[in-house]
Amino acid sequence: MSAKFQVNRIFRVHGRDAVFASGMIESGVVRVGMVARINIDGGLFWAIPVMSLDYVDVDRAKGIAELALGLDVGGGLADLHGNGFEDLKALCVVGDVIDIEDAAGT
Repeated sequence: MSAKFQVNRIFRVHGRDAVFASGMIESGVVRVGMVARINIDGGLFWAIPVMSLDYVDVDRAKGIAELALGLDVGGGLADLHGNGFEDLKALCVVGDVIDIEDAAGT
C-alpha cells in the first residue's frame, strides 16, 4: 500500500513529540505505521515513520480534507544535525508531493 501526499506546511505543536506535515492525500491511503519518504539528493531519502493522523480542516461540500501527518523525526537526519524540524522544513517545501509507503517497503 502506498500514497502520494501534497505538503501545504511543516509545523510543530507544543507538548507533542512529532513534527507535522499538513496537506492532502493525492492518491492512495495513509495510516499510522507507514513511512514518509523525503528525497534528499542522488537517490537518497529520509524514511520518517508516521506516528499520527489528525484532521486539520474539512470542507464537506467539496469533499476535501486537509490532514496533518505526525512524523517521528527523532532519528535519521535529526541524529546528524540535531534539529529534525529544520531539516524537514528545508527538504520538504510547500507544494512538494511525497511518497508514503508501508514500512516494509522502505
